[in-house]
Amino acid sequence: MQKYNRAANASFFVRACFLFDRKSKVSYTHEQIECVATNFGGIGLNLRLEDYISIFIHETDLTLTSEIKKKLEPHNLAPEQNLVMMVLWESDGWTQNEIAARLNKDKTNVARMAANLADKGFLTRVPRTEDRRSLQLFLTEKGRELGEEVVPLAERFHNQVVSGITEEEQAVVRQVLQRMQRNVQ
Repeated sequence: MQKYNRAANASFFVRACFLFDRKSKVSYTHEQIECVATNFGGIGLNLRLEDYISIFIHETDLTLTSEIKKKLEPHNLAPEQNLVMMVLWESDGWTQNEIAARLNKDKTNVARMAANLADKGFLTRVPRTEDRRSLQLFLTEKGRELGEEVVPLAERFHNQVVSGITEEEQAVVRQVLQRMQRNVQ
């Protein structure tokens, strides 16, 4: 017979409430969750859920990704693929590995995205003369035309995201996020 663990059940309940509430849009106050956790034996949290900045950053990323996904869908482009295309719209001829490094993405995933984008007719993959294993990516005419539609869309979305946020505040956000990245590397 399995022994009943009140603290583990309290932790599970708090996590279950959080997961359930994100989908149902119901929210509990910290006091309500604390009361439930206490009634289940207490788990002695030092930080409340809303104190974890990493969770807030993740939720913000999910929101932004969901919104840009809706905007890109009519263009047959996923948000991750859009990043690859944005690099190429800036300048053509990057290798897959260079794009992976620039975007801090896995090389295999970038290769898969490049193949998919080539299948859609947005780019071509050309072996480099110096190293035939390395593929350079070049926009097709269809890819350039896509950029004429998507780049303004991306710029409007960026402006919507930073609306009411000064350039100085944006710079601070970038600096803080870069510092957080360095802290965990």
